[in-house]
Amino acid sequence: MAYWLTTHWPKKKGPGPPKPPRGVWVQQNRRDLIDRVSPRDLVFVYESLTGPTEIRTYVEGTTQRFPRRRGRQGVVALIEVTDVASQPEGSKPEQFADGRKVWWRYSAPTKSVNSAGFISRKRLTAILNYAPNYVFHGFGEEHSGLKEISRAVFDRLLSEFNAFTVRDEKKHVERGGSHRFGGGGEGPEHKALKRRIAADPAGLLGEPGLTLWEIEWPLATGDKIDLVSKDALGRFVAVEIEVQCGQSEMAGPLQCMKYRALLSYYFDRPLIEVRCILVAHSIHSHVCARCSAHLIETRTVSAG
Repeated sequence: MAYWLTTHWPKKKGPGPPKPPRGVWVQQNRRDLIDRVSPRDLVFVYESLTGPTEIRTYVEGTTQRFPRRRGRQGVVALIEVTDVASQPEGSKPEQFADGRKVWWRYSAPTKSVNSAGFISRKRLTAILNYAPNYVFHGFGEEHSGLKEISRAVFDRLLSEFNAFTVRDEKKHVERGGSHRFGGGGEGPEHKALKRRIAADPAGLLGEPGLTLWEIEWPLATGDKIDLVSKDALGRFVAVEIEVQCGQSEMAGPLQCMKYRALLSYYFDRPLIEVRCILVAHSIHSHVCARCSAHLIETRTVSAG
Protein backbone atom coordinates (compact mmCIF):
# COMPACT_ATOMS: atom_id res chain seq x y z
CA MET A 1 0.00 0.00 0.00
CA ALA A 2 1.20 3.51 -0.85
CA TYR A 3 0.03 6.94 0.29
CA TRP A 4 -0.56 10.01 -1.87
CA LEU A 5 -1.57 13.65 -1.82
CA THR A 6 -3.32 15.06 -4.87
CA THR A 7 -4.81 18.43 -5.77
CA HIS A 8 -8.26 19.10 -7.21
CA TRP A 9 -9.86 22.28 -8.50
CA PRO A 10 -13.18 23.17 -6.83
CA LYS A 11 -16.31 21.59 -8.28
CA LYS A 12 -18.14 23.38 -11.07
CA LYS A 13 -21.08 25.52 -10.00
CA GLY A 14 -24.45 23.82 -10.10
CA PRO A 15 -27.50 22.90 -8.03
CA GLY A 16 -27.07 21.01 -4.78
CA PRO A 17 -24.05 20.56 -2.52
CA PRO A 18 -20.81 19.35 -4.11
CA LYS A 19 -20.11 15.65 -3.75
CA PRO A 20 -16.87 14.30 -2.23
CA PRO A 21 -13.93 14.33 -4.67
CA ARG A 22 -13.43 11.21 -6.75
CA GLY A 23 -10.61 9.91 -8.88
CA VAL A 24 -6.90 10.54 -9.20
CA TRP A 25 -6.10 12.33 -12.45
CA VAL A 26 -2.93 13.18 -14.38
CA GLN A 27 -2.28 14.86 -17.71
CA GLN A 28 -1.44 13.01 -20.90
CA ASN A 29 2.35 12.97 -20.34
CA ARG A 30 2.20 11.58 -16.78
CA ARG A 31 1.15 7.97 -17.42
CA ASP A 32 4.34 6.66 -15.80
CA LEU A 33 3.41 8.40 -12.55
CA ILE A 34 -0.19 7.24 -12.26
CA ASP A 35 0.84 3.67 -13.13
CA ARG A 36 2.47 3.63 -9.68
CA VAL A 37 -0.94 4.14 -8.08
CA SER A 38 -2.45 0.80 -7.08
CA PRO A 39 -5.75 -0.52 -5.68
CA ARG A 40 -6.07 0.03 -1.89
CA ASP A 41 -3.69 3.01 -1.96
CA LEU A 42 -4.96 5.90 0.16
CA VAL A 43 -5.06 9.44 -1.20
CA PHE A 44 -5.66 12.76 0.55
CA VAL A 45 -7.32 15.38 -1.67
CA TYR A 46 -6.40 19.06 -1.45
CA GLU A 47 -9.00 21.46 -2.89
CA SER A 48 -7.69 24.78 -4.21
CA LEU A 49 -9.40 28.09 -3.52
CA THR A 50 -10.18 28.78 -7.18
CA GLY A 51 -10.13 26.96 -10.49
CA PRO A 52 -10.37 27.89 -14.18
CA THR A 53 -13.66 28.31 -15.99
CA GLU A 54 -14.19 25.58 -18.58
CA ILE A 55 -15.49 26.50 -22.04
CA ARG A 56 -17.34 23.87 -24.05
CA THR A 57 -18.01 24.29 -27.76
CA TYR A 58 -20.88 22.31 -29.27
CA VAL A 59 -21.30 20.98 -32.81
CA GLU A 60 -23.73 23.75 -33.79
CA GLY A 61 -21.06 26.31 -32.88
CA THR A 62 -22.45 27.55 -29.56
CA THR A 63 -20.31 27.73 -26.44
CA GLN A 64 -21.06 27.46 -22.74
CA ARG A 65 -19.01 28.55 -19.75
CA PHE A 66 -18.73 26.45 -16.58
CA PRO A 67 -17.33 28.52 -13.70
CA ARG A 68 -16.31 26.86 -10.43
CA ARG A 69 -17.41 27.20 -6.84
CA ARG A 70 -15.11 28.84 -4.35
CA GLY A 71 -12.93 26.06 -2.93
CA ARG A 72 -12.03 25.40 0.69
CA GLN A 73 -8.25 25.73 0.21
CA GLY A 74 -7.33 22.69 2.24
CA VAL A 75 -7.48 18.91 2.49
CA VAL A 76 -11.15 17.98 2.09
CA ALA A 77 -11.25 14.21 1.60
CA LEU A 78 -9.56 10.85 2.03
CA ILE A 79 -10.21 8.43 -0.84
CA GLU A 80 -9.17 4.85 -1.61
CA VAL A 81 -8.04 3.66 -5.04
CA THR A 82 -10.26 0.84 -6.30
CA ASP A 83 -8.64 -0.10 -9.64
CA VAL A 84 -5.60 0.50 -11.83
CA ALA A 85 -5.38 3.67 -13.88
CA SER A 86 -6.71 3.87 -17.42
CA GLN A 87 -7.92 6.36 -19.99
CA PRO A 88 -11.66 6.84 -19.51
CA GLU A 89 -13.87 6.45 -22.55
CA GLY A 90 -14.49 9.79 -24.22
CA SER A 91 -11.49 11.44 -22.56
CA LYS A 92 -10.38 14.54 -24.46
CA PRO A 93 -8.65 17.89 -23.86
CA GLU A 94 -10.57 20.62 -22.03
CA GLN A 95 -10.51 24.28 -23.04
CA PHE A 96 -10.42 26.99 -20.37
CA ALA A 97 -11.27 30.68 -20.37
CA ASP A 98 -7.67 31.67 -19.64
CA GLY A 99 -6.59 30.16 -22.96
CA ARG A 100 -5.19 26.91 -21.61
CA LYS A 101 -6.04 23.54 -23.07
CA VAL A 102 -5.48 20.64 -20.66
CA TRP A 103 -5.99 16.94 -21.22
CA TRP A 104 -6.52 15.03 -17.95
CA ARG A 105 -6.03 11.82 -19.89
CA TYR A 106 -5.51 9.12 -17.26
CA SER A 107 -7.32 8.44 -14.01
CA ALA A 108 -7.43 5.83 -11.26
CA PRO A 109 -10.98 5.23 -9.95
CA THR A 110 -11.56 5.70 -6.23
CA LYS A 111 -14.18 5.47 -3.51
CA SER A 112 -14.75 7.97 -0.73
CA VAL A 113 -13.42 7.01 2.72
CA ASN A 114 -13.81 10.16 4.79
CA SER A 115 -15.06 13.56 3.60
CA ALA A 116 -15.95 14.98 7.02
CA GLY A 117 -12.47 16.14 8.01
CA PHE A 118 -10.43 19.17 6.97
CA ILE A 119 -6.83 20.40 7.10
CA SER A 120 -6.24 24.05 6.27
CA ARG A 121 -3.60 25.09 3.75
CA LYS A 122 -1.63 26.72 6.57
CA ARG A 123 -1.55 23.51 8.63
CA LEU A 124 -0.78 21.40 5.57
CA THR A 125 2.24 23.50 4.62
CA ALA A 126 3.53 23.21 8.18
CA ILE A 127 3.20 19.41 8.18
CA LEU A 128 4.92 19.16 4.78
CA ASN A 129 7.62 21.70 5.75
CA TYR A 130 6.66 24.00 2.87
CA ALA A 131 6.81 27.80 2.92
CA PRO A 132 3.78 29.27 4.76
CA ASN A 133 2.66 31.17 1.64
CA TYR A 134 2.76 28.10 -0.65
CA VAL A 135 -0.61 27.67 -2.43
CA PHE A 136 -0.05 24.27 -4.12
CA HIS A 137 -0.04 25.60 -7.69
CA GLY A 138 2.22 23.28 -9.66
CA PHE A 139 2.25 20.82 -6.75
CA GLY A 140 3.44 17.24 -7.12
CA GLU A 141 6.00 15.20 -8.97
CA GLU A 142 6.87 17.00 -12.21
CA HIS A 143 4.08 19.51 -11.39
CA SER A 144 1.53 16.75 -11.95
CA GLY A 145 -0.79 17.53 -9.02
CA LEU A 146 0.06 14.13 -7.50
CA LYS A 147 2.77 13.24 -5.00
CA GLU A 148 3.58 10.10 -3.05
CA ILE A 149 4.01 10.72 0.67
CA SER A 150 5.58 8.63 3.42
CA ARG A 151 3.60 6.61 5.95
CA ALA A 152 4.81 8.99 8.67
CA VAL A 153 3.45 12.04 6.82
CA PHE A 154 0.20 10.20 6.05
CA ASP A 155 -0.27 9.35 9.74
CA ARG A 156 0.23 13.00 10.72
CA LEU A 157 -2.30 14.12 8.14
CA LEU A 158 -4.76 11.43 9.23
CA SER A 159 -4.48 12.48 12.87
CA GLU A 160 -5.13 16.12 11.98
CA PHE A 161 -7.95 15.24 9.59
CA ASN A 162 -9.71 12.98 12.11
CA ALA A 163 -9.39 15.60 14.86
CA PHE A 164 -11.48 17.95 12.74
CA THR A 165 -13.96 15.13 12.08
CA VAL A 166 -14.49 14.64 15.83
CA ARG A 167 -15.21 18.36 16.31
CA ASP A 168 -17.70 18.30 13.43
CA GLU A 169 -19.47 15.24 14.85
CA LYS A 170 -20.03 17.01 18.17
CA LYS A 171 -21.95 19.74 16.32
CA HIS A 172 -24.23 17.13 14.75
CA VAL A 173 -24.89 15.53 18.15
CA GLU A 174 -25.67 18.91 19.71
CA ARG A 175 -28.08 19.78 16.90
CA GLY A 176 -29.69 16.35 16.99
CA GLY A 177 -30.29 16.43 20.70
CA SER A 178 -30.41 13.47 23.05
CA HIS A 179 -32.94 10.69 22.54
CA ARG A 180 -33.01 8.24 25.41
CA PHE A 181 -35.34 5.31 25.32
CA GLY A 182 -36.01 2.39 27.58
CA GLY A 183 -33.78 -0.63 27.21
CA GLY A 184 -34.86 -3.43 24.95
CA GLY A 185 -35.24 -7.01 25.99
CA GLU A 186 -31.80 -8.55 25.66
CA GLY A 187 -30.67 -11.77 27.27
CA PRO A 188 -27.61 -12.17 29.49
CA GLU A 189 -25.56 -13.82 26.70
CA HIS A 190 -26.23 -10.94 24.32
CA LYS A 191 -25.41 -8.38 27.00
CA ALA A 192 -22.17 -10.16 27.94
CA LEU A 193 -20.99 -10.29 24.31
CA LYS A 194 -21.78 -6.61 23.85
CA ARG A 195 -19.79 -5.66 26.93
CA ARG A 196 -16.80 -7.75 25.86
CA ILE A 197 -16.70 -6.10 22.44
CA ALA A 198 -17.18 -2.61 23.90
CA ALA A 199 -14.20 -3.18 26.19
CA ASP A 200 -11.88 -4.21 23.33
CA PRO A 201 -13.38 -3.71 19.86
CA ALA A 202 -10.01 -3.89 18.08
CA GLY A 203 -9.02 -7.13 19.76
CA LEU A 204 -12.37 -8.94 19.71
CA LEU A 205 -13.19 -7.97 16.11
CA GLY A 206 -9.65 -8.37 14.83
CA GLU A 207 -9.22 -4.84 13.47
CA PRO A 208 -6.35 -2.62 14.66
CA GLY A 209 -7.40 0.96 15.25
CA LEU A 210 -11.07 0.18 15.87
CA THR A 211 -12.29 2.15 18.90
CA LEU A 212 -15.57 2.44 20.79
CA TRP A 213 -17.49 5.65 20.03
CA GLU A 214 -20.75 4.91 21.88
CA ILE A 215 -22.56 1.96 23.37
CA GLU A 216 -26.35 1.66 22.84
CA TRP A 217 -26.47 4.81 20.70
CA PRO A 218 -30.12 5.99 20.51
CA LEU A 219 -31.69 7.73 17.50
CA ALA A 220 -34.87 9.77 17.09
CA THR A 221 -36.53 6.84 15.28
CA GLY A 222 -36.54 4.86 18.52
CA ASP A 223 -33.72 2.63 17.25
CA LYS A 224 -30.75 1.94 19.47
CA ILE A 225 -27.50 0.70 17.91
CA ASP A 226 -25.72 -1.91 20.03
CA LEU A 227 -22.28 -0.37 19.47
CA VAL A 228 -20.99 2.48 17.34
CA SER A 229 -17.26 2.37 16.67
CA LYS A 230 -14.80 4.43 14.64
CA ASP A 231 -12.15 2.80 12.48
CA ALA A 232 -8.58 3.96 11.95
CA LEU A 233 -9.59 6.07 8.92
CA GLY A 234 -12.34 7.93 10.77
CA ARG A 235 -15.34 6.03 9.42
CA PHE A 236 -18.33 5.18 11.59
CA VAL A 237 -18.92 1.46 12.14
CA ALA A 238 -22.36 0.28 13.29
CA VAL A 239 -22.03 -3.02 15.17
CA GLU A 240 -25.12 -5.21 15.45
CA ILE A 241 -24.77 -8.05 17.96
CA GLU A 242 -26.61 -11.34 17.85
CA VAL A 243 -25.93 -14.49 19.84
CA GLN A 244 -26.37 -17.00 17.01
CA CYS A 245 -27.23 -16.43 13.33
CA GLY A 246 -28.76 -19.50 11.72
CA GLN A 247 -29.44 -19.97 8.03
CA SER A 248 -32.77 -18.12 8.18
CA GLU A 249 -31.46 -15.13 10.17
CA MET A 250 -32.96 -11.86 8.87
CA ALA A 251 -33.19 -9.43 11.79
CA GLY A 252 -29.44 -8.95 12.30
CA PRO A 253 -28.53 -8.17 8.67
CA LEU A 254 -31.54 -5.90 8.24
CA GLN A 255 -30.65 -4.00 11.40
CA CYS A 256 -27.11 -3.55 10.06
CA MET A 257 -28.36 -2.03 6.82
CA LYS A 258 -30.78 0.24 8.66
CA TYR A 259 -28.20 1.47 11.15
CA ARG A 260 -25.69 2.18 8.41
CA ALA A 261 -28.24 4.37 6.63
CA LEU A 262 -29.29 6.12 9.85
CA LEU A 263 -25.70 7.03 10.77
CA SER A 264 -25.08 8.23 7.22
CA TYR A 265 -28.04 10.60 7.37
CA TYR A 266 -27.55 11.72 10.97
CA PHE A 267 -23.93 12.77 10.46
CA ASP A 268 -24.41 13.82 6.83
CA ARG A 269 -21.78 11.39 5.58
CA PRO A 270 -22.00 9.57 2.23
CA LEU A 271 -23.31 6.05 2.73
CA ILE A 272 -20.06 4.58 1.44
CA GLU A 273 -18.23 6.23 4.34
CA VAL A 274 -20.20 4.27 6.94
CA ARG A 275 -19.55 0.59 7.66
CA CYS A 276 -21.64 -2.02 9.45
CA ILE A 277 -20.64 -5.30 11.09
CA LEU A 278 -22.81 -8.21 12.16
CA VAL A 279 -21.26 -10.03 15.13
CA ALA A 280 -22.31 -13.32 16.74
CA HIS A 281 -20.82 -16.43 18.28
CA SER A 282 -21.64 -18.25 15.04
CA ILE A 283 -22.99 -17.07 11.67
CA HIS A 284 -24.25 -19.51 9.03
CA SER A 285 -22.29 -19.45 5.76
CA HIS A 286 -25.46 -18.60 3.83
CA VAL A 287 -25.95 -15.48 5.96
CA CYS A 288 -22.29 -14.52 5.51
CA ALA A 289 -22.61 -14.76 1.74
CA ARG A 290 -25.75 -12.63 1.64
CA CYS A 291 -24.21 -10.08 3.98
CA SER A 292 -21.12 -9.80 1.80
CA ALA A 293 -23.30 -9.11 -1.24
CA HIS A 294 -24.90 -6.19 0.62
CA LEU A 295 -21.68 -4.69 2.07
CA ILE A 296 -22.34 -6.02 5.56
CA GLU A 297 -19.20 -7.30 7.24
CA THR A 298 -19.42 -10.32 9.52
CA ARG A 299 -17.33 -11.36 12.52
CA THR A 300 -17.61 -14.32 14.87
CA VAL A 301 -16.48 -14.11 18.49
CA SER A 302 -16.07 -17.22 20.57
CA ALA A 303 -18.04 -17.54 23.78
CA GLY A 304 -16.00 -16.18 26.64
